[in-house]
Amino acid sequence: MVVSVVLLLTLMISPCQSLISNTTIDSGTCVCNTEDAALYTKAGYEHPIRRYLLRNHCMAATGASTTIFGEAWFEITVDDQDLWTSGDYLAYAPGISGKLVCLRHLLLPRHSSIV
Repeated sequence: MVVSVVLLLTLMISPCQSLISNTTIDSGTCVCNTEDAALYTKAGYEHPIRRYLLRNHCMAATGASTTIFGEAWFEITVDDQDLWTSGDYLAYAPGISGKLVCLRHLLLPRHSSIV
């Protein structure tokens, strides 16, 4: 019981680890944004912003990625919408190498605003 409580508190205090950059992410991998971030309709800052997320929001990656001017972009699913964000703002969620089913509803509050 004590181990479970300590593990849960550790996950809540530091929910994200291992920043993601210039790599691929398997579909369904749980990632969190490490800073407040904009989510775009397509990869790249020139595309429309669909919504904003406050830091430490966890979501599932779709597995799609691209590189624009040396910056890795990843498609993620938020509230059943597939949107894009820079890998500079993402980190793997807690777990073995970040490969787990995303349990965002259990561990972290969902903070976002629709544009």
